[in-house]
Amino acid sequence: MLAEEHFQSKSDFDLIGSVDGMTRAQFIQVYAAWLLCLGRYGELKAREEAEKKKEEGVSVQKTLEFERKLKVASEWLAVREKEMLELKTDVEGLKGKLQKLDKDKTDLEARVVERAVEKKEAETGKENHGYAMLEIGFERARKQAEFFYPDLKFDNLDPIKVVHNGALVDDDEVDVEGGGDHDPENGAA
Repeated sequence: MLAEEHFQSKSDFDLIGSVDGMTRAQFIQVYAAWLLCLGRYGELKAREEAEKKKEEGVSVQKTLEFERKLKVASEWLAVREKEMLELKTDVEGLKGKLQKLDKDKTDLEARVVERAVEKKEAETGKENHGYAMLEIGFERARKQAEFFYPDLKFDNLDPIKVVHNGALVDDDEVDVEGGGDHDPENGAA
């Protein structure tokens, strides 16, 4: 009724009526196949668009996930770069301390050498001082002996000589175990 009132004109009705039933059936089949193709095309197109939107959604999700991971990795990298910078600063500070310690070590080694030389000089000076004191004391004793005994000659007295077997000899020539006149512990000369 809708077709008769609105879409089908008298000329269309007459045209359809002039064609036999077989032709009409074939036309309807062709027309139905064409409608079926249009419907299938629309269905496939809609499915393709849905897949495309789904892929775009997945792609957007992947992009967002990738950007999130990239942000996390960038933050991690920034923290590591900061730590690396701090470590480099620490290393430079330690290098400076090491150089100072090396210099201090060199200075201390030089001072040790100086102190060793001073010690050796002091020991030598002490020994020389001991000899000088011995000589001064010996000279005082000789002068006192000359004062008390002016007739005796003390010219042959020598502070480094000792009496051994009735002779005046150097101290290092005396055999300490052999005995003789030299007995420092009992005061014998």
